[in-house]
Amino acid sequence: MLLAAFLLRAGSFRLSVIDPDEGLYLLQAREWLRGGWPLVATWDLHPVGGPAMVAIALLAFGESVVSVRLLGLLAVAATAWILYLTVRILGGPRAVGIGAGLLYIGHTAIRAGLSTNTELLFAPFTCAALAIGVHALRAQTALSWRSLAAMGLLLGWALTIKQVVVPLGCLAFALPMLPAYVRGELPLRRGIVMAAVFALLCATPTLAFALAYFLKGELATFLDSSFLSPMRYLRDPIPLPAVALQILKACIGLCWLIVLAVMAIIPIGAPRSFRTERVAINFALLWFLAGCVAVAGPLHFWVHYFLILVPPLSLLAAIGAWRLARLGRPSIAAGILACLVVAAASDIWLDRVARLIKVGRLSECCTLANKDMPDVPRLVAAKIAAELPPDQPIFVFNYQPIVYFLSRAAVPTRISFPGDLVSTQNFSGVDLDAELARVLISKPHFIVVDRNSMFPIRPSAQELLESELGTNYKLVDTFDDIDARVSPGLIELWHRR
Repeated sequence: MLLAAFLLRAGSFRLSVIDPDEGLYLLQAREWLRGGWPLVATWDLHPVGGPAMVAIALLAFGESVVSVRLLGLLAVAATAWILYLTVRILGGPRAVGIGAGLLYIGHTAIRAGLSTNTELLFAPFTCAALAIGVHALRAQTALSWRSLAAMGLLLGWALTIKQVVVPLGCLAFALPMLPAYVRGELPLRRGIVMAAVFALLCATPTLAFALAYFLKGELATFLDSSFLSPMRYLRDPIPLPAVALQILKACIGLCWLIVLAVMAIIPIGAPRSFRTERVAINFALLWFLAGCVAVAGPLHFWVHYFLILVPPLSLLAAIGAWRLARLGRPSIAAGILACLVVAAASDIWLDRVARLIKVGRLSECCTLANKDMPDVPRLVAAKIAAELPPDQPIFVFNYQPIVYFLSRAAVPTRISFPGDLVSTQNFSGVDLDAELARVLISKPHFIVVDRNSMFPIRPSAQELLESELGTNYKLVDTFDDIDARVSPGLIELWHRR
């Protein structure tokens, strides 16, 4: 699993930007290691568990983009291994477990899965909790106190990464407990007590962070960013046509997983491929439904949200592929399964190969980025770093936040993600124009402007920027960013007069 994850994800290590959110997590982690806590020094509407994991990666592997990508690689490999273990707990053959793990690895190496996003970071913890629930379910017992403690703490840490894991946590607890209650093996009073203890265990990591922020005198900041800001985010869902488009894009990206999963759900006359197959399929379907609730919960349907569905779909797809493989000669079923898994996981290359054939550059099909195409965020950061005095701030108005990290510049505002400061939406609960004016008055040494922005800019923010640029700054360089992974357009670098 580790080797497969490395082979499919190593090409992403040279890219500075795959998803802008990853740049914010790196920036939060860097500031944390320098003494500035997340939410206080660098604001976000996600909990602080993700930046904590990134900070540990920076400590372990060094302060670089490679470190956060290596963290993502390890998380993916761990999740794939837990999927294999889950299949074995369910009574499935080793081949099905290996297939499920490899399908997961392959389908997190496409779309937004190459960046170390929250969905990749909490997946090992939620999958491990579900594996504990499945183990108790197969043993036809309620959770032991030891299993309950492990499950609760695993899900508790996942909650510090992103709150959408709540449906998965409910499923993990209910898997063994409801059947045990129906069989009469779990008294109602004990079940209620165990549910209360489970909820407390799930809340423990968040309560620990709350205590740490309280001791620092920043409890109000912690509560506002962790709970009130996500509620503001929910008040502004994307329109239904955009939801339909995002779901369609996800279905296209996961099409082979879906096709093979259908083969498991609708066997079309094929014999069962292993004795407990129906139990495994039912579990995977429940997991998929809980995942759908988690995807829909934030009401925004960004592409990386759909990574939550990849583990249960990979499990179903591996069962479906095993069914197809056994339709022929059972003695070569494992070889047929391997071919099906490789074919299904090859989506990572198909779109790129098609585009390179179209432009006559097929020789580049084995790389995830064109060698001739410059990494513009790195170029911008290098230009800044060459002239910036130590520990001096810059301001990235509406470009990639990774520029702060790569240039080792100080950040002039706690709302360091451009989309949170200058766009038309306000999730932070502060006066954004006042904060932007404060940043510009502080006269950062450089200002980076993307003339073809990633998001809608407030007219008031644009006016404040243009006034300041015209009065106190001069344009020193431009960069033509045409890479589709980064917002294409003209990037301007302005230096303070």
